[in-house]
Amino acid sequence: MRRRVKQKRHGRGPSKFKKSDVMRAVRAAVAAGLSVAGVDVDPNSGKFRVVVGEPDRASTTTNNPWDEVLTVNATDTKRAS
Repeated sequence: MRRRVKQKRHGRGPSKFKKSDVMRAVRAAVAAGLSVAGVDVDPNSGKFRVVVGEPDRASTTTNNPWDEVLTVNATDTKRAS
């Protein structure tokens, strides 16, 4: 009788950086009195860069086109079943 050999599954591989690494860098920037605007990550190399300065207000306050649709539907009366 032959034994079945389980095939090895290949995952993504080891991560190039950890969330704790990014958080450590952000906390260090905040502790130094800097305002953190964001974090840029290079997915190929795994290098990340903490972007300091004021966050871009335009990117944080952009409206989603579905917001208007959802507010109109929320005010509609309940449908009869």
